[in-house]
Amino acid sequence: MKTFAFIRKIVHNYQNPHQNYHYCGYVGIIDDSKIPLSIQASNDLCDKEALDFKIEIHGGITFDCKLNSMTPIIPLTEIPQNWHQYRCIGFDLAHDDDVQNNVNTDYNFCVSETFHLKEQIENLIKI
Repeated sequence: MKTFAFIRKIVHNYQNPHQNYHYCGYVGIIDDSKIPLSIQASNDLCDKEALDFKIEIHGGITFDCKLNSMTPIIPLTEIPQNWHQYRCIGFDLAHDDDVQNNVNTDYNFCVSETFHLKEQIENLIKI
């Protein structure tokens, strides 16, 4: 296993007339030595070698770090017991233009995008 995938359901603490939660998708990387940092992780907006320029995902990369072991997740693949010790790349489905443009960002869309992200990262590992 080189990667693993999971999603999170984030419940909002405020009233949203459209939806009171959104989904985020993540791919954990067992050996991230071949995967460049994202702009999110490096804080370098000028880095043309950043992961952001090597993959396509809904709304772009919004997470590049490790999660806490207490973070509730919904596994999509086999998850290592110590999953929280690995770097995770993620995206979210909470963009204002999604609501305005009536983009379907439901559970199934999140699962599909997460597997799309997983495939792209695995392809980068092979290079």
